[in-house]
Amino acid sequence: MNVRATWIVSGLLALALVPPSLIAQDGWTVRLAGEVGGFLSTRDLGKNVGTVQELQVLQVTSRMDQAPVVGGGFEAVMPDGRTMFRALFRTTVSGSASAKVALCKIADDRGALCVPRVVDVTMASFLGEIVFLQGEADDTFRQNFIIGTGLRSYRFTAEACDPDVSLYALFTICELVLPMFQDQVSVQPFVEFGFGWSYGAGPINAYVRALGVVGPYAGGRGTAEGSYQTDATFVGGLSFRVR
Repeated sequence: MNVRATWIVSGLLALALVPPSLIAQDGWTVRLAGEVGGFLSTRDLGKNVGTVQELQVLQVTSRMDQAPVVGGGFEAVMPDGRTMFRALFRTTVSGSASAKVALCKIADDRGALCVPRVVDVTMASFLGEIVFLQGEADDTFRQNFIIGTGLRSYRFTAEACDPDVSLYALFTICELVLPMFQDQVSVQPFVEFGFGWSYGAGPINAYVRALGVVGPYAGGRGTAEGSYQTDATFVGGLSFRVR
């Protein structure tokens, strides 16, 4: 079993063990939650500069594109109703990442050299959150403040470059892109913060949240290098009381 599968399985097992431990605590409320939303990256994954002397000016940068996200897990609310602990698994769906020559971001040329290289990507994360609930437990609307941390991994699917292209520069640029889009050998940590609102004081609650995530991207090989990410996630969900 590879590293990614190991931590995902471990995370799911941990989620399965959370409710029994909390049920033993009198006054705790336990919920099952599910959510959907969107992911937006605001910084590049990294960059790569080739070793071909004539093309070293063609630095390539890459970034994850906007993508839907889905998630789910467990929530445990303390007896006073003001603090919630969440254990979640969240992943992008039908995601993609693109790379292009950095100069194309400012150049007027929109020719073949500036066409982005797009690959499929899935970013999966296992995280824990602490949610501070404002107001009283029986309030219908409550503001939320969230802090969290977790681990995430990336899985890219990129086709091999075609060496028979008519323009050698296009093949070279394609080769520059590939080092940025490679499966990671280990998970990568991140921290999360955000705010939102929840609705409902009964067995079913709804919520919307805006979350910021900061963490490294340890991608790249050879002349490629990753960078710290600043991502945003917007989610809405439902939670169902099970205790």
